[in-house]
Amino acid sequence: MGKFALGMDVVHHLREKKNKEVRDNQQKAMKVWNMHNAMLLEVQKVRLQNKDTHQLTMAQLKTMVKWFHCNGDEPMPQKKNELITRYDAILRIMESIHCHHHQHSKMMGKMKTMKTMTILMLRQKLAKCETVV
Repeated sequence: MGKFALGMDVVHHLREKKNKEVRDNQQKAMKVWNMHNAMLLEVQKVRLQNKDTHQLTMAQLKTMVKWFHCNGDEPMPQKKNELITRYDAILRIMESIHCHHHQHSKMMGKMKTMKTMTILMLRQKLAKCETVV
């Protein structure tokens, strides 16, 4: 193997190429983050209405089901009764997680704040679920 030197124009070109790649990745990450925050805002709006599942509109049901979509889930239902069934199943799972967490916290003598629970749930969601746009 021989030694060789690159000209400054080649070094500059390689640096620019790497910088562009870093910028592009940062822009993609920011786009995903912004979409996530926009979806979170929509989910919070639906939750604040405190409606029963059957009182939600199609758009609201789709928002909630889409928020909890994970890899391996069936495609998004298109009929309202199917959306209600899917969302009810999601709520049952969340309730069981909440009950388990509550029992665990009681055993440990610690109660986590809603903020902490939300952060933990978001971390789990980001780790397990795909971003759906």
